[in-house]
Amino acid sequence: MHPDDFPFLKASAIGSKKLERYQSFILKLDAAIAEGRIRKVEYEEIKSELGRLVDRAYQTNVNEPYFNAGRWEEWGNEIYMLHCQCDPSNLHEVIACAKKLAKTELTGKPVDAMREVTDQLLPLANALKSLKAQIVLGRAPSTGPAKPENPNKIVRTCSCCFRAIAVQGNRMVHHGYRRPSWGYGQTASCPGIRYKPLERSNEGLVAMRNSSQRELEKLQEKWEQREQVTSIMTEKNRVKTTVNKGDPDWDRAHRGYVWKLDQAMRSEKSEIEGLDFRLSRWKQTEVDPERPDIKIEEIAPTPGPKP
Repeated sequence: MHPDDFPFLKASAIGSKKLERYQSFILKLDAAIAEGRIRKVEYEEIKSELGRLVDRAYQTNVNEPYFNAGRWEEWGNEIYMLHCQCDPSNLHEVIACAKKLAKTELTGKPVDAMREVTDQLLPLANALKSLKAQIVLGRAPSTGPAKPENPNKIVRTCSCCFRAIAVQGNRMVHHGYRRPSWGYGQTASCPGIRYKPLERSNEGLVAMRNSSQRELEKLQEKWEQREQVTSIMTEKNRVKTTVNKGDPDWDRAHRGYVWKLDQAMRSEKSEIEGLDFRLSRWKQTEVDPERPDIKIEEIAPTPGPKP
């Protein structure tokens, strides 16, 4: 597998730096296939970067010449609907697009263009898909010298993200946050910095549980009013678009809106269950400097995830 095998993607990597990144990702992918394994961090980075190039390739070679600015009317509604189903924004969607194009009996320049781009990218999409089962978690071990440890550093459990974090005074030091069950990217600040370590207090854990319950109630209210929604904000490649009721894309946008609500409620309920489980097992295991009057009668293990 070589960068020159995919000229549509290569042409979409505008600029010397992007071209270098594109070439390096293809070569990394080829090396991973040969090795039969790939680090999750690298896999996600390659998938994301090549996904942006896939979207740009379709925009340049299919959408702009045949469908944008009302050009779709020249080709008829059937071809336009096929285009709506075959407008991938990542490599995974290329595979589904190829299946739809293989079944259709429609012909014309737009269909030929879709087939040309899809056929070229399909081997790359299949290669990335085959590596999904070969993902190795974590980053590659560092080969550099180990960082010296601070012998005076005290590490305890954050009551919001449940990671081992340094303690300064009686609060967690500043650190980022990733919601355990949602998989969101890390944010700038974890709310746990406002609370004591989990070994000393469950205040942060209770606050997280209450926050999740409020979020679930908001989601449920939105779900109950889903049929009253008249406009939906969608986003593709960081470009936000408003779809209004009655627009050609309304049904698809509304289905996506309801699906996201369902997923969000399911994730929120799962998180609440996990927090309830942690609360049911929580016991203070260290003296709280701010409440030294509270006696610790029994030393219990730090609450862990539900088995």
